[in-house]
Amino acid sequence: MSDIETLAPGVTEERHLGVSIVYSGIEHGNVGLRFGEPEEVAANRARLVQSLSPVRYVIQRPVPGGDFLDLSDIPTEELEDEYYTDGLFINRPNVALGVNPADCVAMAIYGRDSQGLGVIHIGRQGVDGGIHETSVRHLIEAYEVALDDVRAYFGPAISQDSYFYPKISAEQLADPKWNKFIDRRGGNYHIDLVGRIVKDMTELGVEPVNISVHPHDTGSDSRYFSHARSLRTGEPEGRNGFAAMLREDAI
Repeated sequence: MSDIETLAPGVTEERHLGVSIVYSGIEHGNVGLRFGEPEEVAANRARLVQSLSPVRYVIQRPVPGGDFLDLSDIPTEELEDEYYTDGLFINRPNVALGVNPADCVAMAIYGRDSQGLGVIHIGRQGVDGGIHETSVRHLIEAYEVALDDVRAYFGPAISQDSYFYPKISAEQLADPKWNKFIDRRGGNYHIDLVGRIVKDMTELGVEPVNISVHPHDTGSDSRYFSHARSLRTGEPEGRNGFAAMLREDAI
């Protein structure tokens, strides 16, 4: 169970055990530097995490692949504002970790007793690089989290109905791990990104009941920025907000 609160403008906060998660869409405004003026983007980012009152807010700039960084050994005052990586981990409260997705999965992964927190960006290349699987292993090994205590939360992301192309790579088509998550219909290949990630994580031993998937589809829901939808409609592109933080009151 989680406590959910809608904040203005267009920010939702959810509390799961010792972790607070915030996310936003178009109403809140673009949080990606590629698609807006720096001052406006900075203001939107600051309002996104306002309810968390973090000591620091650290954002990842995704790099296609499967790499992540653990910031636990870096003093809070020495943390950089941004890191080029697909994932960030930390073991202490009051430091918000963020990623600014469009259609890819933004995942918060943490231990039931708040031993550690990771915020991971997962697109197709990240899946191929196994970042969702190595994130589970890292949480277990670095923070001594029991497998039964691993929790994951997926923010708004694109669904299989909206994630489609007339052509995809021969490598992806031939990959047996993708086979069950590619559906040919209407002349397009529809890809179930979320389904593939959940399947892989449950095969590692993460309990399905411990993986929470947000129901909104960024590809069809006009409340969210979507790269895929912008390519089809020509609408302005932007990035949604997603951040998570270990709460001191839960440690």
